[in-house]
Amino acid sequence: MSGPGGTGGPGGEELHRVLARQLRRAGADAGTPPDAEQWRRLLTAVSSVYVEHDRSRYVLERAMRISSEEMRELHEVLRSRALVDALTGLANRAGTLEGLERALERARRTGGRLAGMFLDLDGFKAVNDRFGHATGDELLVAVAGRLRARCRPGDVVGRLGGDEFVVVRSGDGGAEEVRAAAQRAADALAAPFQLSVGEVRVSASVGVALGAARDRTTSDFVRASDDAMYAAKAAGKNRVSVRDLDAAG
Repeated sequence: MSGPGGTGGPGGEELHRVLARQLRRAGADAGTPPDAEQWRRLLTAVSSVYVEHDRSRYVLERAMRISSEEMRELHEVLRSRALVDALTGLANRAGTLEGLERALERARRTGGRLAGMFLDLDGFKAVNDRFGHATGDELLVAVAGRLRARCRPGDVVGRLGGDEFVVVRSGDGGAEEVRAAAQRAADALAAPFQLSVGEVRVSASVGVALGAARDRTTSDFVRASDDAMYAAKAAGKNRVSVRDLDAAG
């Protein structure tokens, strides 16, 4: 037979050789029609090849899908770790600024206000100098725990580095309500800490920037709360200073 559909067309000789080889493997003579048993063995062999091919393809596709899912999960894990302070488990500087930006976006959509608290420990250097950095780290972890315990679930609590911490609060509370929340945080940090070396005391100077999120940036809140914190330091430390951005115009 010849033509595009037969073994005499282009590539027909190669096709004939392949078929003849499979027939010989089944125990048949390529020049003689195979009997029923030979056909059965041939069809079983061909079927098993297709089954194995499909199984291999399924395994490969599943492996590729699992690998893709694992890569996405790994990416999320690495991204999360990049936003977390390794010592305290709070948000680090990048995580804090990202959380502040998200809070700003939500407040802009609702027309709400935002409060950023900047806390700097008073007396932390003295603890480090007297007891060493290991105790200083122990103290920072304890400070982080007290801040986290006194914040609402939706608040952003972060450590910028060293002994500087930030709390971002969303909501429409006024300056006095925010001041009261900041004072509770300051009072909690002024209470003695029981560390491995014994009782340790520090305090915190807290600066608060409060205002409507509309037309304001993360830099506005960070800069204003930082300025307020330095005002609290200058006023004698272990104090709260609030700057109402709306009142300041």
